[in-house]
Amino acid sequence: MVKCVSTPKDSKPFKCSCPKSYKYKQGLEKHQAKCDTFKTVQNNQGASFNSSVVGGSFVNSNIYNTSNNPVINLNPIGQETFDHLTDKDIESVLRSGNGAFRKLAYLMYAHPDNKNITFHNRKDGLVKHVNSDGNVDISESEKALNTVVSNIEDQLDTYIAKFCLESEANDRSALGRLLTELSDQNAAGTNDSKHMAIIYRLVIAITTVARQLLSKYEKQRIQSGSV
Repeated sequence: MVKCVSTPKDSKPFKCSCPKSYKYKQGLEKHQAKCDTFKTVQNNQGASFNSSVVGGSFVNSNIYNTSNNPVINLNPIGQETFDHLTDKDIESVLRSGNGAFRKLAYLMYAHPDNKNITFHNRKDGLVKHVNSDGNVDISESEKALNTVVSNIEDQLDTYIAKFCLESEANDRSALGRLLTELSDQNAAGTNDSKHMAIIYRLVIAITTVARQLLSKYEKQRIQSGSV
């Protein structure tokens, strides 16, 4: 059984203007150097900021860009953020055993900044997504979804390695052996088709919200001259 380490009620006291928060000040400062929402707040002195995740959607109040639209932040595919996950979330992922990839993928897409991909047209085999340059692009679905799969597998392997190194008991436990086997399968590509199918279904599930966010995100970049 995985043992949870108790943490203070507010284990991430350093909070950005966007929904993200960090355990250490250095992490916050590193994030804010790239955070568009934080920069917008700095350029709008006296404005107040409220943010929340409602039904999987990102809601901002009082901080707007030049078009009076909420600032939209989307991560490129393959660079999705996981720093919104709590210790309890990670614990839940690891306890899922063979279902750990599915659980982690679900938690990843629960964050609005990671709703970065939607099917362009499921019949033409293309997806619309944020590319590594931060621009909205259209690519073959298999290539794009594989990029997402690889990122989630890498993150999962990191969690597994940390868990198994925490103690010999963890490493020798039934769950530890199962997770190590899962990590080995990821490295060998054994789970690629299985994990691709999971991401395919999850992209279908988020496609309506993601399509709206991508459209607003693209217009925002055009208006700001980022494209």
